Amino acid sequence: MPILKLLPSTNLYYEITFQDPLTKETKKTDSPTDCPLLKPWLLVIHPGYGDLTDVKSITDDEEYLERFNIIAFDGRDHGRTECPISPSRDYNSMSADLAFAMQKLGLPPVNVLASHIWATDIAIRLAALFPEKVLSLFLCGLFPDSYSPATLAALRECLKCLTEPETVEDWDEVRIGALHSFFFGGVPTDGRFLIAIDEWTGTILRRYPPSQAVRIVDLWLPILGIKPDPVALKESVVAPTMILHGHKSTILSTAQAIDRFSGYTNVGKGSKLVVIDGNGCTTDAPMCFLPTHAHIINQQFFSWVQPHLEHQAQSPPIQTQSVFQESLLKLARIYDDPEIGQRDPCFSESFHAITSSDLSDAKAMLDKHKIQQSTKFSLFGGGAPESWTGASLEERLPWR
Repeated sequence: MPILKLLPSTNLYYEITFQDPLTKETKKTDSPTDCPLLKPWLLVIHPGYGDLTDVKSITDDEEYLERFNIIAFDGRDHGRTECPISPSRDYNSMSADLAFAMQKLGLPPVNVLASHIWATDIAIRLAALFPEKVLSLFLCGLFPDSYSPATLAALRECLKCLTEPETVEDWDEVRIGALHSFFFGGVPTDGRFLIAIDEWTGTILRRYPPSQAVRIVDLWLPILGIKPDPVALKESVVAPTMILHGHKSTILSTAQAIDRFSGYTNVGKGSKLVVIDGNGCTTDAPMCFLPTHAHIINQQFFSWVQPHLEHQAQSPPIQTQSVFQESLLKLARIYDDPEIGQRDPCFSESFHAITSSDLSDAKAMLDKHKIQQSTKFSLFGGGAPESWTGASLEERLPWR
């Protein structure tokens, strides 16, 4: 199993997939040196609350493999990656995880595909703090610079329902209603999408029952802690960037996405934001394009990235060593916090920009849920929701 020891207590799981140039057979490997030397690299960042299995429609797709060697990592608290819970987890430190991992593996600069709106901010910070690692960015969705009070309140309420349900029925209802609405924009009208979303929601249910409340909170902390990007961070992104955003989202509006993206004034030639329709899945295109909208990702990605690949082929990128001390000092300047620059640059966890007060609040929140989760039900330890005890679809979801 390909595991990369990022820290003494953190083992990052990854997969490298490539196409054999002679047989055209799809192969897996632990080492980038086994891959075709001149083929460009694609880093795929999986959705939040997901893992590498959620991006198989990309990483195992022949059309992608004809063009790229592909690498993807299970993020912290996801999939087969092993790591301790940490209150100092934000999008900056998660991007540093990727930069450190790429350097350890000896990867050249990569094209990045962020498959979900929660992955977008990781990709942006990877390009801002470690520009030598990134050739282009393709981002599925863009958060606003800040939430409205109503959206923030809804996020907090959703988290509370997932981690502190009064009853099994309350939790089962919120995971159906809240997750469907938040990620997919409501009740789909197409039966094919309904099946795909049910499978996706069932996977989330199995991975994150209330007995895993600490992990759930650890995943939500970066989302709840989102703040406007500093101007210096926006100006640091120079890679060509395309954003694919859902149309008329009631939670993450197109206008807010356009407004935020307009601040990225130094992005490379060909950068743009494209708004798509729901394509029959919902009245609005969803926040989560996978698993229902993989074909739209493919169409938009290939048409946009091809000119950039042709340009890259004229002068193939070579591996560039990041100087992590310089990146850490850059982060300190971006957030105007000298303390950041005094941390140890040899650890990716040093690359967070969380204030001391927010860090204390996060630690208290994690400690609280560590106590509470010991009393919560688990799918494997009893108290499973009715939906997993043989009830029919009609009995489970009468509103459908």
